Amino acid sequence: MKSFKLIILPVFAIGILFGFASCEKETNNYSNQSNGETNLIIRPFADQNRVGEEEEEEIIAGKLEDLNELPIANATILLLNSSDTTIVDSDVTSQTGTFELSAVDGNYFFQINNGTSSPVFTNSFQLTQNIQVVIQI
Repeated sequence: MKSFKLIILPVFAIGILFGFASCEKETNNYSNQSNGETNLIIRPFADQNRVGEEEEEEIIAGKLEDLNELPIANATILLLNSSDTTIVDSDVTSQTGTFELSAVDGNYFFQINNGTSSPVFTNSFQLTQNIQVVIQI
């Protein structure tokens, strides 16, 4: 199985990768998981301050790239529910490797199909707010 890295970036990196303007500072609230083949680093996109809102969909803004940090276009990104592996959302990466998914709070993992190898899966992660991800395969 091919090895890869999934990196979920702090809010200050959003402007660099996607041209979003933000004045938020980096937060140290993150989790790091590894299963020997997969690194999954998660950091919040920004503090949402959404008191009392339930079942609000969170945004996952991402970029798929190879280990040389070159974008991978036209790959299918699936967001799967960790409990039953149902497909929650999907997108095809742009020419610059970007994608966007959304889901309610929960536990998920990614499946990446780039057409040149077997599907790649990440470790599961808990989604509780908008996040920025970079997946390196």
